[in-house]
Amino acid sequence: MFGGQEQFQYAYWLVKMAKSEGWKSITFTNHGVPGDLAKSMPRRLTGAVMSDKFDFAIILAGSNDLGWDYAPFSVFSSLRELWNISINAGIKTISCTIPPIGMDYPPIQSGQRELNRMVVNEAETRNDLVCADVFSALADEKGLLPRKYDSGDGLHLNIEGYRCLGEAIWLKGLKRLLGD
Repeated sequence: MFGGQEQFQYAYWLVKMAKSEGWKSITFTNHGVPGDLAKSMPRRLTGAVMSDKFDFAIILAGSNDLGWDYAPFSVFSSLRELWNISINAGIKTISCTIPPIGMDYPPIQSGQRELNRMVVNEAETRNDLVCADVFSALADEKGLLPRKYDSGDGLHLNIEGYRCLGEAIWLKGLKRLLGD
């Protein structure tokens, strides 16, 4: 938990939304590691899907990779590997676009646009992958993270940002897979 508050996790908001819509027994397990790179996640995901039974997987990764100047196609290859691990384990999978950042930094925005386009296009061409476009849910008209969602550093979300992120994943991803 960030700052000791569970509201700084999008899973908190997913549970709230699910329960408000009658899904009383739904739970979420977050295997994410702050600061992790998509290319280092497949091993951890493989271990998780082998040791536990999951109905759904939410893959939200790639922001840190772009921040470390990895090429969008390289990040996309790692994301595709993550999706395939999940799907091959029989798990319904949600891919997420990369959230915006709060400052104008053309190399990052260019990489985000390219990677997000690849993520959306991949989901549109596959029947085993649903895309939750969290970028569009969080971005302002300039494609930046607005202050109302920004923790203050231009990179990380505040509580309202995590609420919006959770809502976007629920409405654009999980709820679609649940059939509502």
